[in-house]
This record gives sequence, C-alpha cells and structure tokens, in this order.
Amino acid sequence: MKQGLLIALCVALVGCSSVTSKTSDQISAKQELIAGSDCVQAKASSDVYDQIKWGRGVLSPAVSVASIAMAPLVLGLNAVLDYADRANASSVKEACHLPPISQEQMLVDVATNSTISLAIGSIDLGLGADVSEVQKSITSYSSD
Repeated sequence: MKQGLLIALCVALVGCSSVTSKTSDQISAKQELIAGSDCVQAKASSDVYDQIKWGRGVLSPAVSVASIAMAPLVLGLNAVLDYADRANASSVKEACHLPPISQEQMLVDVATNSTISLAIGSIDLGLGADVSEVQKSITSYSSD
C-alpha cells in the first residue's frame, strides 16, 4: 500500500510534458509556416519524449523503492534521458529557425535536476523547462 501511494505521489510530481513538448508548444504557427516542413517534423518528435517522460515518472520511483541499490543507476539514466530531451528540444528550435538551447544551459539544467532529485530522494521531479525558474529563485533568495 505504501509503495502504491509513493508511486502515485511521484507520478503527480513528475508532470506530463517533456522539454521537447514545452518547446514545441512555444513555437508559433507563424514561425512554423516560415520554417516549413523541417519544423513540423521536428515538433512531431515531442510525442516520443512525452512518452519517455511519463515512463520515467512511473518506473523511476518504482525501481528505486523496489531496490535502493538501483537508485544511482536510475538517477544516472534519468540524467541521460533528461539531456537527450533537452538536446532534442534544441534541435526543434533550430529546425524552426530559432536560436538553439546552449550546451552549457542544457548541462546546467540537467545537473540542477539531478542534484535536486538526489537531495530530496526522488529520482525525477520533472521540472523540465522550469529548472531555470528554480535556479532564479535560489539565486534571488541567496542574494537577499
């Protein structure tokens, strides 16, 4: 019973949208028309990354609860998948003739997600594109 409740809570925290999906949603129809079919095809990849994100949200807590020894492996795998999602979101932006996400920003976001996840004992918070907002909050809090 406790495991089921923990899994449900973790799934609720994860959110359903990948960074690729959030990026695709931010691209206007006008920009899509300007960029053409490459942009449309790139945006279509968001469904795959949403499914991966959902799978991570369900499986990560379940595997970690089932075997705490698997937690580092799951954390590492989630970091790799998080980076792949962000790299794909960057490719979507490029295909739509928008500036890509910098390599540095992707690495900072993945490291932040992994650090926060490790700190609270969850494997994936699913902060997605909102990691920068968390970073800004932490920075502004520490400068006060």
